Amino acid sequence: MRQRAALRLGLFALGIAGAVLGAFASAQDALPTPDALYRAKVRGDALAAASGYIALGDLTTGYGLLRAVPTPSDATLRRRAALAEQLGFEDEALRDFQILVARTPLDPVVFKRAGVLLARRATRDGAISHLTRAFQLGDTSVAPLLATLRDNTDPLALDYEVGATLAEMGEYRAAEQRFFEARLWPPVAAEALASVGLMRALQGLGYEAWLTEAVAYAPRSAEVYVLSGLAHRAAGRPFESLTALINALNLAPLDPEINAQLAEAYALLGDQTSAAFWASQALALAPDEVRYADAYATAQANLPTALPPTATP
Repeated sequence: MRQRAALRLGLFALGIAGAVLGAFASAQDALPTPDALYRAKVRGDALAAASGYIALGDLTTGYGLLRAVPTPSDATLRRRAALAEQLGFEDEALRDFQILVARTPLDPVVFKRAGVLLARRATRDGAISHLTRAFQLGDTSVAPLLATLRDNTDPLALDYEVGATLAEMGEYRAAEQRFFEARLWPPVAAEALASVGLMRALQGLGYEAWLTEAVAYAPRSAEVYVLSGLAHRAAGRPFESLTALINALNLAPLDPEINAQLAEAYALLGDQTSAAFWASQALALAPDEVRYADAYATAQANLPTALPPTATP
């Protein structure tokens, strides 16, 4: 089975990439009252009112008020751009980040965010330019995405590969969009559909229809079942995850990654004996893979009683 980047997402870092520039509202001693918010709006203090609504969790109203600030400071622009990105207002987010690029030309964060948004839109040259500047300013986290953009000149393959790299970076919303576009390329259509499902599961969104379509498109694809297993795991459905991974194993029994993911599925269900067995299988299939060795050692340590020495691969 081809080792796609999306397969490496099932390693428990399942948090949603939300607040990309930090918290939108700083911690406060007390939440604002409706009366305080009303007074702030009446006196025309859009910034204070926006902060209040954001603190109360009404991000849409808060964002609208931030856009009403007549001469936003750099800090307000950062907050507004990050909030726009979180809410899915890509055009507005990119516009604000590009203003910040001009205002703060030594800040790698704004170059990275602009570059990611451009990569999400498949604007290859612009993404490379901004990400290169972010890297030059010291943000080495953009290196994988830069390499993917530079190394894949075929536009048909680029969507999937960029999606996989964005997924590895935790940019799940952006990755979802690239996988969505990649579904139109037949060689990876099923994997792309399942990857959309995984990205949506990681964001806490509806995802099952995408997995169903992927399986219907390629019912004999082990990778589709692995991605389905990871999506169910991200959604907190360990039994469905196990079922999908067993289907993957039946199609590719000698794939070490599937064996390793199956071990993790059993561990999450509390079956440490089965977890240790499948971890040993993964290690036997790829004895030089440090990750499998670590997983096997962990599985052994979690056994109620140690396996006999003959079981060690």
